[in-house]
Amino acid sequence: MAEDYITLCTACSKGLTRENLKYENGLAFHPECFEQNGSKFLPIDPDLTNKTSQLKIQLIQLKNLKIRNDGSSDKSPSLKKKSTRNTKEKTKSRSNSRKNKSRPKKRKTG
Repeated sequence: MAEDYITLCTACSKGLTRENLKYENGLAFHPECFEQNGSKFLPIDPDLTNKTSQLKIQLIQLKNLKIRNDGSSDKSPSLKKKSTRNTKEKTKSRSNSRKNKSRPKKRKTG
């Protein structure tokens, strides 16, 4: 059965095999689904599909060009303020805190 699987029915989204495939208007249907719902699905217009994909590509290219020219995008990232503390001060304070810590006493066994 898995080898006979072709695609999904446009109307019911169930699997189609070669035996029960009806291909109409560029879409795949079960014969029953096409009789019930076939008129609801318009045929695919290749020219319109091609124009839509070209317009999407042009829109992305224009957005990229705008970002390159402006140096910013529509969404402004949140800016985090860097801390003014010096790294040398951090290492000194860390080493001092380590020296001041007392070791736990050893357990006496015996």
